[in-house]
Amino acid sequence: MGKFVFNNKEYEYYPNISERAVEIPIAMEYLQRYAEDDILEVGNVLFFWKSEYFIGKSKRHIVVDKNEVSGFPEVLNIDIMDYKPDRKFGLIICISTLEHIGWDCKIRNSPKCYSALLKMESLLDSGGILFLTFPVRYNNYLDKIYGDGLLPLTNSWYMKRISESNDWKQCAYSDFDDLVFYAYPYSGGNGVVFGEFMNG
Repeated sequence: MGKFVFNNKEYEYYPNISERAVEIPIAMEYLQRYAEDDILEVGNVLFFWKSEYFIGKSKRHIVVDKNEVSGFPEVLNIDIMDYKPDRKFGLIICISTLEHIGWDCKIRNSPKCYSALLKMESLLDSGGILFLTFPVRYNNYLDKIYGDGLLPLTNSWYMKRISESNDWKQCAYSDFDDLVFYAYPYSGGNGVVFGEFMNG
């Protein structure tokens, strides 16, 4: 499977040919720090992945996903903007979902991704963490407001795909300058922003 390094820690790649290869191992580390009833996932990525990678690691946390019908009660088919829980969460996780909000719809509403991020942050408990990822060059609006420093994040890190065989390395944001569009030069995301917001 191979390994990669992120923030001076070694991870095993998740066996996938897209950016999930690095997003999932890093996200799973966040997931392991919290009880399942203290986790909210926006966009169903981590809940049902079937792989040996998840044996002993998967959790039955709440997932808000407007489009994915799963049949499981933990997966709520609701827009994050309409979600009104009666509690707050210690961890909110959003893997390659923010770039789709307001962008992949019949009538595009580009600023909705920003509103969705603020909504997620409002659902954090005191001391809670929001961890998110998004690929660059998919949503031009999201790229612009991030590049202009307008996304309210406490920390940001970056990874770039460096080979056809899906090897990745941590990099600087400026290393994305040669990524002209999404799925270039390799299929899927070629640069990923990892963001963290800490509530207090």
